[in-house]
Amino acid sequence: MTPTGDRTLPTPTLPRPGSWTVGSVRVTPLYDGTLFTAPELIYCMADQHYPVVPGARGLSADDWREHPAALTEGHLELTFGGYLVEPGDGRVVLVDSGQGPTDWAPAPEVAPQAYGHLINSMRDAGVEPDDVTDVVITHLHADHLGWAATDGRPTFGNATYRCHADDLALFVPGNEVATRALTPSLDRLVAWTGADRILGPLSVRPAPGHTPGTTVVTIESEGEQLWLLGDIYHSVPELVDVIIWSGMGDADAVGALRTRLAVADALEHQGIPFAAAHFPGMPRQRVVRTGGRRTLVDA
Repeated sequence: MTPTGDRTLPTPTLPRPGSWTVGSVRVTPLYDGTLFTAPELIYCMADQHYPVVPGARGLSADDWREHPAALTEGHLELTFGGYLVEPGDGRVVLVDSGQGPTDWAPAPEVAPQAYGHLINSMRDAGVEPDDVTDVVITHLHADHLGWAATDGRPTFGNATYRCHADDLALFVPGNEVATRALTPSLDRLVAWTGADRILGPLSVRPAPGHTPGTTVVTIESEGEQLWLLGDIYHSVPELVDVIIWSGMGDADAVGALRTRLAVADALEHQGIPFAAAHFPGMPRQRVVRTGGRRTLVDA
């Protein structure tokens, strides 16, 4: 257990040591930090600032009693981090960069208890920040671009930064945190607009709703696939109970629900492995149906 102030919280779930392979591509989850919170608290806080589909679940503690396996000792555990993707062609790609070196949060109640570990996680994988050739950002919320800049300079000094044009137009200069994170890299930033292959085995699939430019990053190599989902889902019930569950901080609640439904169907019916960065330990999983219900298994 980890003591924090006058509370005792569970120990964070860290990614398992090592990397995954997708054909000839190596993928390594990079841990940056963790937030433990009462699940209904963070969903209700999001509801105060963003629309929620009427009747959506997750805003009451009672909703979570049906999903005890989705909680860690009664807490919703949200991991922050990114994924290192090495296609073997000389590129070193970072997909999202986590919370960053501060505990910034939209409200003190949802500030992470652990943060700032991504660079050390990267070095544990044998990569230095200057080795990164490309930074691909699934969307421009603060906990996905936390390491984009350090002390007013690009953290990844040799990298091209990449994001969706719709998010760039909305967040820069409209959002202070995103603007501060990306301004040092605007002269090396490339924006995409639709579904496209952007870097060898990496493609992007627009998945709007959470933000206008929210994107699924897909990796395809030698007949194998892996989908990196960004914030399409923040917690397991959003995926397995997707028809009725609330999202968290969705700019377009109906659009985000539509995206969650479509992605869940694709993952289940096509058997595609995926990784959702906020799921505890950042695991690689599949969606399967057991007894008429969706569930997740390691992939």
